[in-house]
Amino acid sequence: MFEMLSEEYWLKDVLRILCVNVRLAGRQSDRKEKGGESTYGKVQDLLILGTKNTQVSRAMEKKEAAIGVFNQMFKVYFEYNALNLCKSLFKSAETAVYGRGILDFNSLPLAQQVTYKFFLGRMAIFEEKYKTAEQALEFALSKCIVSHTKNRRSILFYLIPIKLYFGKYPSEALLREHNLLEYQGIVRALRSGNPLMFRNELQRYQVSFLSKGLYLLLEQLKATLYRNMLFTCYKILANNKMNLKSILPALLATGNSMELGELECIVCNLIQKGFVKGYVSHKEAYLVMSKSEPFPKLSVIGDRRRSKEQ
Repeated sequence: MFEMLSEEYWLKDVLRILCVNVRLAGRQSDRKEKGGESTYGKVQDLLILGTKNTQVSRAMEKKEAAIGVFNQMFKVYFEYNALNLCKSLFKSAETAVYGRGILDFNSLPLAQQVTYKFFLGRMAIFEEKYKTAEQALEFALSKCIVSHTKNRRSILFYLIPIKLYFGKYPSEALLREHNLLEYQGIVRALRSGNPLMFRNELQRYQVSFLSKGLYLLLEQLKATLYRNMLFTCYKILANNKMNLKSILPALLATGNSMELGELECIVCNLIQKGFVKGYVSHKEAYLVMSKSEPFPKLSVIGDRRRSKEQ
């Protein structure tokens, strides 16, 4: 019926709802029959059939149903951790929307736009394309209805670590408003440059971060963490020449066991990445910092990271 040109366009919604019900029925069946054979394969086959129907239909208006079906497939693939299959699916969607100009993305229902950009952002995080992820998730958040607090929390859960990577901290009020307790301790640790607190918070919510594919991204925030730790020491010592040996007791006092050689490697890495301006004298174990802005602003570092992804 959907493939017939003469059929009315209300079938677009029928196809979309059928695909939603297929996914939900499959999930419910898996929960009831724990340990049994998953319905993942059957659900996937039916949804693929749905995408084929939208592609073979000769009525252009009916092709608008494609993104709705794609979104259901994204939900299934992410739920079953089949991200390798998402790549080809995104290519098909991008071709339909932007490549051939078949669909006008802005004319699609708002819910479908938000859902699509949400999963596009998650996929970009998996591929370490953080600028793309930031743009997609910001779009999803800006278009998501304010009263849909659950959806907004889901978007922010992925957007916040991206913002942290680019040097922007969320406010305590934002974290409390959306019940994002997982990030409260991490943000405090980053602000104060406390490695022990950071490690403890990562371990505390490790299962959650791993299941959402965010753990490796959060691990990359250690550069910001150590930069802020050195910045704190710099403000206390008020000297552009810092004895690295004097930092070790402070690290030990906060429960961080670290050798001098390891600290030198961390500092050299920060200099190489542009978090600190200066050089390390290995012979004297000193960090000699530039007199002109020894610690570039995190926002500047974030802009530099964005430009590298272009």
